[in-house]
Amino acid sequence: MCGIVAVYDKESGDHRQLTEMLNKLNHRGPDEEELCNYKTMYLGHKRLSIIGPSKGRQPISNENDDIHLVVNGEVYNYEELKTQLSNHNFSTLSDSEVIIHLYEEQGIDCVKNLDGMFAFVLSDNEKPFVARDTLGIKPLYYAEEDGCLFFASEMKSLANFVKEVKEFPPGHYFTPETGFQQFRKIQVSYASTQQNKSISLNQITEGIRTRLEAAVKKRMMAHVPLGVFLSGGLDSSLVAALAKEHTKKKPLKSFCVGMKGGSDLPAARQVAEYLGTDHHELIYNEQDIFESLPRVIYFLESFDPSLIRSAIPTYFVCRLASKYVTVIL
Repeated sequence: MCGIVAVYDKESGDHRQLTEMLNKLNHRGPDEEELCNYKTMYLGHKRLSIIGPSKGRQPISNENDDIHLVVNGEVYNYEELKTQLSNHNFSTLSDSEVIIHLYEEQGIDCVKNLDGMFAFVLSDNEKPFVARDTLGIKPLYYAEEDGCLFFASEMKSLANFVKEVKEFPPGHYFTPETGFQQFRKIQVSYASTQQNKSISLNQITEGIRTRLEAAVKKRMMAHVPLGVFLSGGLDSSLVAALAKEHTKKKPLKSFCVGMKGGSDLPAARQVAEYLGTDHHELIYNEQDIFESLPRVIYFLESFDPSLIRSAIPTYFVCRLASKYVTVIL
């Protein structure tokens, strides 16, 4: 999780509020920060180091220093893409750098070849190219005011400077020339009854396992400690079991929180014992919930009751896990 801010101002350029905008995202990136001006473009970044911790500072620049990039996210197929970009000099060890060189080769179509979760702002000769992943896993917001375009990872970065903040649509990119363009969407199709009859149960279950295992494996891409949330239910237990198979450093760390007398803690403990994970627990009470509510809503940026209800235990388990690992499945 990183934080990005950007401003495109083709008229002038005195944006002292950029520092305040970036400071609102301190919690998203405790490792490094940078704020740069490229004439009409301003790019700011708060970094949480995951890939190439010691050599991945942003904004990232190309060889000619006329294209610059800030990213929040991970590009899972970056090693594969990097082999296709052997004619470029990589200045960082970050997976994010493939975006800038892929853009040099393919222009705005580069985003179609990225497998990952991402939100990024790229400055090409002081003009923005902005994109967000297919599902909108990584947050991104924008605003337009007085001829300026603003972009940020969270609404709170923009709220004090503009009248209206909008969500950047998932699976879209933006340039001043094209506006918003959808580059990818999930296609849902249902096979006919006749087609379904030709697929065996073994084929279906094997297909599910293959895809789930591939999804878990690629998300374990990290140069920092990694762990899993474990409630003892079907979903988290499957992810934990698959992650353990692909964990090089033993044992895998697992984390669970719950209230006294709840079902999650004993169920997770049973699964952790079976898998042999290094398991950690936290018990919270009603008072803890009440005290955490303002903080959870502040970071969540939502008053949706069902979302807050699920975010409370997530907040506690994240706080627990952060003492031991940097990345969580």
